[in-house]
Amino acid sequence: MNLLERVEHDLHRAMKQRDEVSLRTLRMVKSSLMQAVIAKRPEPLAEADEIKVLRTEVKRREEAIVEYQRGNRQDLAEKEAAEVQVLKTYLSAGPDVAALKKLVQETVAKLGATSTKDFGKVMGAVMKQAGSSADGTVVSKLVKEVLSPARTPSP
Repeated sequence: MNLLERVEHDLHRAMKQRDEVSLRTLRMVKSSLMQAVIAKRPEPLAEADEIKVLRTEVKRREEAIVEYQRGNRQDLAEKEAAEVQVLKTYLSAGPDVAALKKLVQETVAKLGATSTKDFGKVMGAVMKQAGSSADGTVVSKLVKEVLSPARTPSP
């Protein structure tokens, strides 16, 4: 069962259970997936593309949460947070942070990267190796951490 079929199945279940948060979120996800299917035609939508759509939707909501909190709209921020929770049930856990950090360190050594100027090169290589299961935000933080110059305490 691909993601779109799973979403449709869960959408029907949410309708029967009258779960408004899941219903609203799943309708949005289905719409986004259908748009991706149409854009990708005539090829079928790959699993990596489906995950990319989900990550995009999660990112949009997380950005909206920050903006709502800045505007003192906690009610809307909570609504978005509930939608993020529903979306995250469809995303696989992906590799753990320790495995990603090891991959970043190996890639930095392999490419001979020495400074933050090499960030784009390292980031691209790591994301290519990690695939769609890795969260780009986490990978970005790890790459910056590994490439940043080691700070030595001053005497």
